Amino acid sequence: MTGWSKNIHTAVIEAYDFTNISSIVDVAGGQGMLIASILKRNPQMRGILFDRPNVIPESKNLLEKAKVSDRCEIVGGDFFVSIPSGGDAYIMSHIIHDWGDEDSIMILKNVRQAIGVMS
Repeated sequence: MTGWSKNIHTAVIEAYDFTNISSIVDVAGGQGMLIASILKRNPQMRGILFDRPNVIPESKNLLEKAKVSDRCEIVGGDFFVSIPSGGDAYIMSHIIHDWGDEDSIMILKNVRQAIGVMS
């Protein structure tokens, strides 16, 4: 996934306007390459990198190297249980396709719950 992310993150940050987002949550963000790219390009934004605890140990180094570690919280957990709240936007890159319908629905329901009530 890290190698794949290197090839797409530039296209994502150039194609999407993140300027009105103050906080973004990268669900199952791996080592953090995509969120690091987004935060680097958008200095007004804060982020949360969320993935399984055994996946994210190397993310701290990547975020520090990108000079965004002061604006990105690293959270370990299980997206089948809950997803961190507090984001204006939630992103997932190549996640849902790995799961069957029931699991995909559970992940998306947990994202929706994390978003909370929208005004």
